[in-house]
Amino acid sequence: MDDLLSNPPLSKHDWMVFNREIRKWVKEGENNSNHRVHLWRVLFWTWTLVAKNSGARPEELRKLKWKEVEVRDVGRISLSKLEQEIAELEEEGIEVIGEDEPSNGWASNPAALGREERLIAYITVTSGKTGQYREIPTSLGSVFLRWRDYINAYYERHNIKRSVSGSDLVFGNINNDCNPYVHYNFHLAWAHIRDRVKDQLEGNKFSDEPYSIYSMRGTMIQDKLLQGLDIFLLSRISGHSPDVLLRYYDRLDIRERAEEITSVGYGVRSKQDVKVDLYNNKQTEQTKETPKLWSKDDSYSYQRSSRKDRTTINTRKAVTAEEQ
Repeated sequence: MDDLLSNPPLSKHDWMVFNREIRKWVKEGENNSNHRVHLWRVLFWTWTLVAKNSGARPEELRKLKWKEVEVRDVGRISLSKLEQEIAELEEEGIEVIGEDEPSNGWASNPAALGREERLIAYITVTSGKTGQYREIPTSLGSVFLRWRDYINAYYERHNIKRSVSGSDLVFGNINNDCNPYVHYNFHLAWAHIRDRVKDQLEGNKFSDEPYSIYSMRGTMIQDKLLQGLDIFLLSRISGHSPDVLLRYYDRLDIRERAEEITSVGYGVRSKQDVKVDLYNNKQTEQTKETPKLWSKDDSYSYQRSSRKDRTTINTRKAVTAEEQ
């Protein structure tokens, strides 16, 4: 069976169902007498967030190290915070000029008014198939920081004299010298959550196969295609060839783009343009192939040459020859 059908991407609804149930499962683990249970559940929750939002393969994430994750604060401008800070300055008699309207882009200036933290995580993974490296920009900066802080707090709480280091596996077993967890553990945890929510899932309309841990990679690719991300850029960050991505494109739910397809420009005038002449073509040379049907007389009126009872079209008034 086609891999795309055997590991179908999750719909937006079904991903929310999975994520909500995993968080509930994590919460339940807080009361477990074995502290390793809660550790594993937080790890698995974090792993699913990274898998779904980066599109990295499960085996790539299992061997991901902390030194291969770089978090950068690119910032963003908050309209509410901007308005508040401007109001505070004006109350102090300071006039604020030259502030641009906030946008969805990055705020590179750390001192900009209205700036809030926006953490981008660059993940460098190594393909198990080709051995090649690729870098994946994601919006997971806060997720990685939260997971790092959880691990360090775990070390401190259980009197383990160490902290996260660059050579540690991001998703390693910290109670076993940070060695990787068995791959099957991730399959079991996913299957457990899937069984808990099976009656809430809509399923993928193009496949009857159940969601797998590989479905999260397909979900990221599907989401980026629906967002209109350039297919060659998506090829670069996903490690798939454009040909494979076109197969994903063929299986997109067309209803996800129905609004774009059926949009009607009510009240929108059609675009018009005006030709700019590069030369004077009013006195076009006449040939036998293009007979001169209209001529201009001394009164600057245009008249049709082929008729005896010709009609004269004056720039101010239209009259016939009989009326003259």
